[in-house]
Amino acid sequence: MTRKTGSADSIAAAKAGDDLAFASAAPVLLDTSWPPGPPHAKTLVRVAWNPEGLLVRGEMEDEDVTTLATADSQNLWELGDVFEIFLEAEGAGFYTEMHVAPGNHRLHLRIGHDDYEAMRQKQLAPSDLMVRPPGFESRSAVTPSGWTAEVRIPAALVDPNGRITPESRWRASFCRYDAWSDGRPPVLSSTSPHEQLNFHRRQEWRPLCF
Repeated sequence: MTRKTGSADSIAAAKAGDDLAFASAAPVLLDTSWPPGPPHAKTLVRVAWNPEGLLVRGEMEDEDVTTLATADSQNLWELGDVFEIFLEAEGAGFYTEMHVAPGNHRLHLRIGHDDYEAMRQKQLAPSDLMVRPPGFESRSAVTPSGWTAEVRIPAALVDPNGRITPESRWRASFCRYDAWSDGRPPVLSSTSPHEQLNFHRRQEWRPLCF
């Protein structure tokens, strides 16, 4: 992952370990669950874990990989393609939202249960909830068929217990903005069966059991 410290050998070993973990993880497809909507490009998500945190890999088919992002902690969903991760630990009282764009720019928000409604009412701005610098590591790459994002998420960002155990219970949602460089509206998709086009509808996120 980017921003990882250590020797070239240790980084290569860590990547090899991540690749092995992803290879054994069952893929999950994103789907548009709210009508009406244009066809969406295929996205596969793989998730692996250890006591210290989650590994997430998004594989996006994309004929027009595009972003205007130039730095971390920008409103990436307004600037082009983005892979989004939403996580909430049982009893945490907040949830974590993480974005990765092509070029590996990142966004990290910590959102209390009352904060989203405050944002809808313009009482809070997303910038009020941003974690700077983002607390997770990521790596993105453009591929012949689209782009990928790999994310390493420390458990402490999501769960007050600071570790993952087989008894941990989280909810998760993996989402995507598939933008176009010609200005067409982005196509949105998610692993969650949202009745409305709103990624923050936590009641429709999927359980993540360890």
